[in-house]
Amino acid sequence: MVSSWHERPHPLPSPGLLSTHKDYPGDLSILTSASTEGLRQTISWLPETCKSIDLYTFMQSDIEWLFDCREMSAIEAMAMHHDNEEVLFSIAKKIFQETRELKIKSMSTYLPEISSHHDCQRQLGIEAMVFCIKLAHQIGLLQEKEVSCIELVGGTRTEGAWILNEINEGGGKTEYIGYNTCSLDDGEDLLSDSISDILEFSGLSSEEKKIRLALEIEPGPLNIINSVPTARRFFSRFFSQFKNPAEMRSRLGLNLDIGHVCSILGADSRELAGLLHYVDLFNVHLSDHAVGHICDLPVGWNWDPNTSDWLEAVDQIAKERGMPGGYVLELEASTKDNIHSGWGLMSRILANQKSV
Repeated sequence: MVSSWHERPHPLPSPGLLSTHKDYPGDLSILTSASTEGLRQTISWLPETCKSIDLYTFMQSDIEWLFDCREMSAIEAMAMHHDNEEVLFSIAKKIFQETRELKIKSMSTYLPEISSHHDCQRQLGIEAMVFCIKLAHQIGLLQEKEVSCIELVGGTRTEGAWILNEINEGGGKTEYIGYNTCSLDDGEDLLSDSISDILEFSGLSSEEKKIRLALEIEPGPLNIINSVPTARRFFSRFFSQFKNPAEMRSRLGLNLDIGHVCSILGADSRELAGLLHYVDLFNVHLSDHAVGHICDLPVGWNWDPNTSDWLEAVDQIAKERGMPGGYVLELEASTKDNIHSGWGLMSRILANQKSV
């Protein structure tokens, strides 16, 4: 049975998980998609103890003041300016001025077009990702600290959707949603080709090519990288096509969303070690999930007891092998109260984890 938004399927984290420390002294940041109003609104909501953010590129309201444009979507604006160094620097400077007291530790995107089977849409996604890479490099120079990685979604098998109406015998109407899909194998090929094109894009400088990309598992049958097994298969195939797979592994890694793999997919934390035979862990997203993977719930609302096992597994991997990114509190389309309560709770959980 699916729980409603107003029920708690799991209890709150046990008191034993919570450190008595109020502040987590480590690498926790907040994703700026926390507000639908964009970067400026999210920054105004941040707790005082938050010193770094994960920049979401971009909400539509961000496009209006960063690009001085209302007519284009975010992906169109980024793709159009992917090779315009003047615009790139101007936008990086505007962002830096808004976030001067904060460090942009990493970035996140939502560009499912990179797996489109329409060439024009796929190229749009590729050029938008190139824009993000160039922007990350410029921001790193301005803040005198590199942006550790850029998260990208694990592709989509859908290509458009529409409403179908069926007239019943009694004259009533039933609505269905229809959509085109590609096979999982075809989707993997398209996603692989696009990521290769992004990593080897001729317009990137040697310094820009040092910006890492981190691919995220997105649950659901309409996504391409939608489970630990599909991620394992994708990364194994992807790196095997290169003459120097080790170099590519240093540039493409895993963005692990614990809410996705633990709360939605129900994966065992021991699966992480097996997956990391094929790819390195770059970054971690933290949130609570009910039955979807957007509009994340306040931390603690849908707390899965197995989350602690995943946090332990990540901590062990980070100690043994390092992790260029860090922990990101992801609360999409949220509220200021949820951000503050989530930050406080997750800070204490992570502080306790580090003290073990």
